[in-house]
This record gives sequence, structure tokens and C-alpha cells, in this order.
Amino acid sequence: FECKCPPGFVGPRCEGDINECLSNPCSSPGTQDCVQLINDYHCNCKSGYMGRHCDAKVNFCANSPCQNGGICTAIQGGHECLCNEGYYGKNCEYSGYACDSNPCQNGGYCRTSDIGDYVCDCPS
Repeated sequence: FECKCPPGFVGPRCEGDINECLSNPCSSPGTQDCVQLINDYHCNCKSGYMGRHCDAKVNFCANSPCQNGGICTAIQGGHECLCNEGYYGKNCEYSGYACDSNPCQNGGYCRTSDIGDYVCDCPS
């Protein structure tokens, strides 16, 4: 007898699964690695990339995450919001000023960062 193997399988009894990753299908710069599946493969994408071959950049500002008129800037693996005066937080979701709640401990000095969040300057 002779077996006619379906695509992706080899051997006298079609017992061998071809490793599709060997043909380097996940070669785009956004790919982390290739995972061999049965008669298939899967590309694991680096942060900021998506798609079957990780060849599409994610637009982290596409869904307008910044609230209260904040301006979104896409950064590696995420986004930053430049908040309007009087708003702060990752998505400008809080009103007031980031330093109002005295978030710095142990004598640290609180100052508002460029993106409306806060930074603690520690005493020397």
C-alpha cells in the first residue's frame, strides 16, 4: 500500500508533521519567534506588532485613549497622553494636579511631569 499524504505531512504512513517554521515564515522585524503547530505555525509578535506575520504596527492611539482633550502619542509598546492643564493620569482621567495628593514619601519633592503625571525628586 502507499499513502498519499495531505499537505503538511510526510512519511510512509503520513506520521511526520512538516515543521513550517523551518521555511522562516515569521521573518518580519515585528516577530519574536515562530511556534510549530500541527500542519501550521504561529508567529508570536513583539510588543507593538500584530497580524499573522507580525508585519502590522499597532496604533495605540487609534481608539483615542486620552481623555479630557489630552493628545496621544504612540510610543514603543504603548502610548503617552499629553494632558491639558488641570488633568493628569495615564489617560488624563483625573482632574486637579498630580501633586495635590502629596504622593512622594520620605521628604521627596513632587513636581508635575511634561505629560501631566508626577515625578518625585528625592532628597540627596
